[in-house]
Amino acid sequence: MLLDQLLAGLATVPGAEELLLGVSVYRSPVDQAGMLFQVGTSDPTAEIIPDYTAATEQIKTVLADVLRSAGVDPATVGLARH
Repeated sequence: MLLDQLLAGLATVPGAEELLLGVSVYRSPVDQAGMLFQVGTSDPTAEIIPDYTAATEQIKTVLADVLRSAGVDPATVGLARH
């Protein structure tokens, strides 16, 4: 009976029941970002897909320099400079 009353009270607030159902699956406390994920709507235009090309090249350069300083040819491990 009590649960029915609580759910009826949630029915008057748009999205409240969906939020309760969404966060009920977590086994530990969830923050606001987790709650927003449960009730939010997908917006593919808001996605950010970073270009990792420059970062990857910088990492390869640093690794190659470290290998060379240790007396190892970077080409032997697939890090030859292009």
